[in-house]
Amino acid sequence: ELSSSGDYLLAYTRSGRLVVLRVPHIFVSRVSASETPSGELRVEALVCSLLTSRPGISVFLRDDSGQKLSEVNLSPMEPGDCDTASLSTSLEGVSGVSLVVRADNWMYGPVSLWVQPPRVEPEVAVGLPEGSVVGEASSIQVAISSGSQGGRVLITLESEELESRPVEFYISEWESVAEELRFKPLAPGDVPAVLRVSMDGEVIYEESFTISVTSGHVVEGFTPPPSSGLVETSSYSVEVQIVNRYLDGATFTLEVSGALTGRSVVGPLGAGESARVSIPVRAVSSGEALLRVSSGEFSEEVSLGSFEVSPAGAPAVSVSPQPAPSERPGLPGLPTDILEVAAGVGLVLGVALIVSKIRGRPREVEVEIPPELPPRPAVRPSGPRRPAPTARVEVERKTLRELEERLSAAREKIESIKAEVSSLGEVPGLPERISDVERMADGVEAAITLEDVDEARGGMVRLEEAIEALETYLRQYKNVFLGPGWAQVERRIATMLNLWGRAPASMLTMVPQELRVSALARYMKEHPELSLELRGDELHLKGEQS
Repeated sequence: ELSSSGDYLLAYTRSGRLVVLRVPHIFVSRVSASETPSGELRVEALVCSLLTSRPGISVFLRDDSGQKLSEVNLSPMEPGDCDTASLSTSLEGVSGVSLVVRADNWMYGPVSLWVQPPRVEPEVAVGLPEGSVVGEASSIQVAISSGSQGGRVLITLESEELESRPVEFYISEWESVAEELRFKPLAPGDVPAVLRVSMDGEVIYEESFTISVTSGHVVEGFTPPPSSGLVETSSYSVEVQIVNRYLDGATFTLEVSGALTGRSVVGPLGAGESARVSIPVRAVSSGEALLRVSSGEFSEEVSLGSFEVSPAGAPAVSVSPQPAPSERPGLPGLPTDILEVAAGVGLVLGVALIVSKIRGRPREVEVEIPPELPPRPAVRPSGPRRPAPTARVEVERKTLRELEERLSAAREKIESIKAEVSSLGEVPGLPERISDVERMADGVEAAITLEDVDEARGGMVRLEEAIEALETYLRQYKNVFLGPGWAQVERRIATMLNLWGRAPASMLTMVPQELRVSALARYMKEHPELSLELRGDELHLKGEQS
């Protein structure tokens, strides 16, 4: 049995329980809303009436401030009838849209149809190089999370002493992109620079900083004359390969001194530009030859090796070792050169006497004493002698020394990171990464010990990149959990929970991927009043379905 009274419907169940239901006089039975590509919201609503007075019915859309956006009037309906209302409105500058139905003094709604998604600003993280070398390419790592925006991104580096090209690309909403901007230093010193990141012409990040730039070695390699068989005052050449790692536009003077002498000038050369120089040299005397490359305040000296130079007029052959004077036949203690002169004089006198006897009459014999013999060329002591190092060996030794210095600096950075992590407590993912980096350092050290230059150089590049990634990760961790960045992460999680009842880790684009679940876990721990639970990589309000 049913009876009605005013706005309520009363009903008795079969068990005798009384049920009271509020029955609206006008209501929306079904509604659909869709957003068009042109930025409009289109609404279809099925409106029903139970009013016996058959009043006119008005259906309209309004924004959050109560301002009407669109309205349509329906014809009077019989009690129990329904009619469809179609409306549309522009979403430009609107934060929310609701549906309202009016009939005389009766009103149904508002029914929320559309809410402007929360605006999440893009975020930028930058990784700067520890240092750079003139003429060698370096890079700045730039990671961008677009947030709720998307558009064309332009990354520029402004500096008079850094040569670079802008990086340009398109990024979608809620997308994270990592790019690198490569640059080449033109001069040594602390170089000031400004990095700017803009999206669709609007600057979203700007930072001023200095980059420490140093001069590097200039001599890449050389080809000297043979180490033996050279003749005094004769001309030869030294081929030298150089790369300008000193100063953009520098002119270099190349001077050879010692066993060989010569000079040549090359330039101007741009930063990083290479040149092959042929230096005409003259052999002077046996010994070591040095190559000195200079330009302004820059100077670099390299050994070309040791050379044997024979006197002019002497055959250009290697002199065989002679036995010591005490081992030669003759008078003990008497120099060999004096014995050779005396033997020559005796031979001439003997021949003259024999000839005079044959002719049967005595005659005076003129004896010409040969002039003093020139000094014999210096002869190195017999025995094993290390050959002069070749150009390749010399360059590889220098490279290995530089790699040892870089490895020592890398190990110091690793220890510094370990100490900082220890002071912070548990940092998810870092202990494993540090162990991997330490193994990489051990591999580089083994390659240096074996003098495997190529393996050591490649391993060092990978090691330095891994350490830089560690530093970036640690910096991002501190920004997310210890700095002002945590407030933004909290707001993002709270917004997602309010809108959807869940917060996926993938939407925390401002947080490194390895830390996103940790961020959700921390939020849940700090907000026990919300009855949250972590399901995989999503944080849910209890009772909400996945």
